[in-house]
Amino acid sequence: MLYSDGIPEAPKGREFHGEERLNALVRERAAAGASAKAIGRALLTDVTAFAGEGLAADDVTIVVVRRKG
Repeated sequence: MLYSDGIPEAPKGREFHGEERLNALVRERAAAGASAKAIGRALLTDVTAFAGEGLAADDVTIVVVRRKG
């Protein structure tokens, strides 16, 4: 997975979305067998819900690749 700094640095007041939250979400979805597309959408949904309007302050780029077998 590749992402721009706008993902972990998405602000909510004085708090940031963060690497730990991002990694936990990806690990959880991957363990459940989610597709790369579903993981990317889940991450975008989560960061948007977290930051709201603050998300527009930076670029947001996500690339997720999942290797099968």
